[in-house]
Amino acid sequence: MTATVFAAVIAAAAQESNDSVQAENTLLQQELAQRNAELAQRDAQLAERDAELAEIERRKADKAIWGPGRFTKLSYNFASTGDGVNPVEKSKYSVSLAKGASYLFPSKAVAGILKFGFDVTWFDFTFTKYKSPVYGVDGGWTSTPEYTTDSKDEDDFDLDLGRMSLNLGALGIGPRVSVAPFANKDNGLRYLRASLYFHYQPTVSAYAVSEDGETEFSFAYLGMWRFGGCIQYRRIGIGVEGYWGKAKFEALGLDSFVDEGFADDQPKIERKFASTRLYLSFSF
Repeated sequence: MTATVFAAVIAAAAQESNDSVQAENTLLQQELAQRNAELAQRDAQLAERDAELAEIERRKADKAIWGPGRFTKLSYNFASTGDGVNPVEKSKYSVSLAKGASYLFPSKAVAGILKFGFDVTWFDFTFTKYKSPVYGVDGGWTSTPEYTTDSKDEDDFDLDLGRMSLNLGALGIGPRVSVAPFANKDNGLRYLRASLYFHYQPTVSAYAVSEDGETEFSFAYLGMWRFGGCIQYRRIGIGVEGYWGKAKFEALGLDSFVDEGFADDQPKIERKFASTRLYLSFSF
């Protein structure tokens, strides 16, 4: 009887110990599972943060490669103008100042290197001084003025500024395609990109003739066209573009002379403008 009781007590104690161990193991497993879940959550948060940092770095690099879109261009131009009747007048000098912005898509470049978009030119200011032709040498035009020894009153003063034009364009627009062939490289070449563009530029033009002591102006609206390309590294670029257009102006100077003399009511003449521009571009 005593042995039976003792065995029962031993069995009960062993069962209790076993239950305690199992409960402790279960608790440890729960704590371990909870800890693993916390670690997994922390790893997910770290991965998300790493992805955010990678996206920030990508956007930073993307902005350095493709932007900012705002630009200012300073140009020296080889320009000419003509009315189809008289010889073409070539520029003595010509300069331009333009400011605008480029808008490129998509946000992530195609294949990492290609973007499309459009440009808006807020304004385009161009001044050109032409070589003034003078009639009277060998029965034709020349770019070298004739000087005579005819006596003039010392008080006479003829202000002869020659021929010039002033063009002011605004709100030009047109497509652009840009490629950064080394954008996927992890070196300085990644910031090198090339662009081609084609624009339409609404323009108001003033053409002036200041000869023989008289100055005349003629004004017209022109639809100017611009096609060009540039190579840019970070915020500085160089480029070349063609710029052309035509409009009808009032005849000025000797252009207004007809067989019967100077006519006030003769029709306007079509004058064409064309230039090749070499420019520096700055993006800020």
